[in-house]
Amino acid sequence: MKRVQIAVSAAFSLLLAACATFGQIRDSLQGLMGQPLDVAIQQFGYPASQMQMGDQVVYRWYSNRVIPVTTYNTSTTYGNVGATPFSATTGTMGMTPVGTACELDIGTVNGVMQQFSFRGQLAACQAFKVR
Repeated sequence: MKRVQIAVSAAFSLLLAACATFGQIRDSLQGLMGQPLDVAIQQFGYPASQMQMGDQVVYRWYSNRVIPVTTYNTSTTYGNVGATPFSATTGTMGMTPVGTACELDIGTVNGVMQQFSFRGQLAACQAFKVR
């Protein structure tokens, strides 16, 4: 049992090492500021919506991802061996899908990106790391 936990922890650590952090996503988006909106469209596709806010137009993108999360489930069995009652607990490893979401807003003035914000879970926000 201990070996399984160690193996799962090691695999999860390797998976996270390959992922971008919120700081890396923020730094990569910062590199878009001052560039035309077309650069963001090339990176992320067309925005889902836009809204006028004073002299700014704010564009919004969405990212949704389902990620598998390792779960450990136990069950207990009760019975008798002859006249002696017993109980036994068994465990199984499984995967449970978990939904994540992220929103990215980029504010533009005259079609030039001026500011951004993003919010959500890291798994979904990784879609907004500039490559």
